[in-house]
Amino acid sequence: MNNNATSNTTCSSSTINNCEATTKWDRWVPMEKELFHAVQNLNLCMLQKLDEMLCRAGVRYWICGGTLLGALRHSGFIPHDDDIDIEVLVSDLSVIERIPVDPPLYSGFERDAGKWEGTMVSKLRFFRGEFEVDVFQRPVDLPIMRNFPSKDEVFPLHRYKFHDIEVWGPCPRGCETYLDRCYGEDWREIVSVWNHDFNYYHTKSFDRQKVVLTLSEYNKVVADAGILSPSAEDSADKSFQKFCINKGDSFLEDYRKYLFQRTFRWNRADAEWQDEQREKLRQTS
Repeated sequence: MNNNATSNTTCSSSTINNCEATTKWDRWVPMEKELFHAVQNLNLCMLQKLDEMLCRAGVRYWICGGTLLGALRHSGFIPHDDDIDIEVLVSDLSVIERIPVDPPLYSGFERDAGKWEGTMVSKLRFFRGEFEVDVFQRPVDLPIMRNFPSKDEVFPLHRYKFHDIEVWGPCPRGCETYLDRCYGEDWREIVSVWNHDFNYYHTKSFDRQKVVLTLSEYNKVVADAGILSPSAEDSADKSFQKFCINKGDSFLEDYRKYLFQRTFRWNRADAEWQDEQREKLRQTS
């Protein structure tokens, strides 16, 4: 009887932990879990495809930002992350423009798609043009910048394990100083949670310290919430074929609905932030 009682208590505690983890995860990633897993699988397939295309064309690229952070800390995507960031040299843009489209996976290249932190951004577009990879254009001399690595931090490029594939990234010693500068020297053991749907960088309400956990705490939430890692086959075409078989025709429709809802969440987050600022001002006046 005592053994049974212990077993029941453990089961109950485990269920509570799982519920708490799921609640936290759903706050960070409002996208339905199965859909989010599909998006990360597609992102991995896109990363695999761009690696194949750019390497075949002789274009040097390297992952950066959160994608690089994920590679070093998680051996793949940060579990709550929802995009891909790479850098290329400006001198290689014309080569990328000549890479032929390969529908339905690779949809084309947009050379000048805007700026981020003063740096020009291109887009590699995938899956009917509805998914994209940010491509940051870097000058050949690669000057040191807060959010981008210098020439000494990038070269020689290094191959990194990323889930079931490998990708190019800055040299290991350069990664350390670059990520220290971008994310603080505790990035190896501390996880700050934000993405395009929670605590979004480009909203007024963005707060780098909004949700901060130790890596072990974060990994426990991810495990208890039942979050699965994406996987890939031995080529991008095979990975995409498997993705299409598993996800079916409803995937794009479900994803479009999610994007529509996300805009409302951004607006609501900004409205709540403005209300908080007004209340603080009222209390101090």
